[in-house]
Amino acid sequence: MERNPRIVFERLFGEESEKGARLARMRADKSILDTVQGDLSALGVKIGSSDRSKVSEYLDAVRDVENRIQKAEKQSQTSDVAVIDRPMGIPETFEEHTLLMLDLIYLAYQADLTRVATFSVAREQGNKSYVNIGVPEGHHETSHHQNDPYKQSQLTKINTYHISIMKKFFEKMAATKEGDGTLLDHSALVYGAGQSDGDLHSPLDLPLLMMGRMNGIKGNQYVDYDPKTRTPMMNLHMTLLDKAGVRVDKLGDGNGLLSEI
Repeated sequence: MERNPRIVFERLFGEESEKGARLARMRADKSILDTVQGDLSALGVKIGSSDRSKVSEYLDAVRDVENRIQKAEKQSQTSDVAVIDRPMGIPETFEEHTLLMLDLIYLAYQADLTRVATFSVAREQGNKSYVNIGVPEGHHETSHHQNDPYKQSQLTKINTYHISIMKKFFEKMAATKEGDGTLLDHSALVYGAGQSDGDLHSPLDLPLLMMGRMNGIKGNQYVDYDPKTRTPMMNLHMTLLDKAGVRVDKLGDGNGLLSEI
C-alpha cells in the first residue's frame, strides 16, 4: 500500500528506487518527463499523425498530474501538517488527494503499465470527519449509528460524497477511447464495502457497484441477491477472473461463478 502520490508516480514513470536518488532529483526540480524527451521526439517522427496526437494528449495528462503532485509537495513543505496525510478533513485536501490517486490509476491503465489496482477511499475504522459536507462527526462514529436517524443520515452524506468522487473517475475512464471502445469498456471496476451495516458488522447483502464491460460483462442491470442464500462476494471476483481469462477453482469462500454478469 502506498499513500504518497509522488512515490506512486515514480513507481509508474520513474526508475529511482532508492530514497536518496529520488530526493536528489526532486531538489533539482526536474520533471521525470524531461529525461525521455529525446526518445519521445524520435518516436514522433516514426508514428502517424493520429498516434502523435494520442501521445501528445497522454503526455499532457501526465504533466498535469506531475504538476499537481509538485503543488501538493510545496504545500507540505510550507506547512507543519502533511497535506496528504493530515488526519482531520480540510475538504480540498481529502478530495484533491483522492482524485490525484485515482488519476494515477487512470494513467497506469491508459499506458497499460498495469491492469490491476486496488484503492481504499476511506481506511478501516477511520474516524475522519467531513465538515465540508456538513458532517462534523467521524466516519466510524456514524457507521455505528444504533439506528439513530440522524447518524444514519450523516453516514448517507459521507457515502454520497465518496461516490460523487468516484463518479469523476468512472467518467474519465468512459471518455477515453481505447481500441474498439473506451477504457471503461475494457475494464471491470468494483466499488463497495465489506459490510452492509457497520452497526452490526454484517457481511450480508453487500452494496456493490460494478462498472465496465470487460470481455462481455453484462451491464445496465440491478441484481438483488437474497441474503438467505448467502451468495459469497468471492463469487463475483471469481467471475471477474474468469472473464479476464484466469481460471481458478477456489477463491476464499467462493463456490461458483455468477451467471447474471
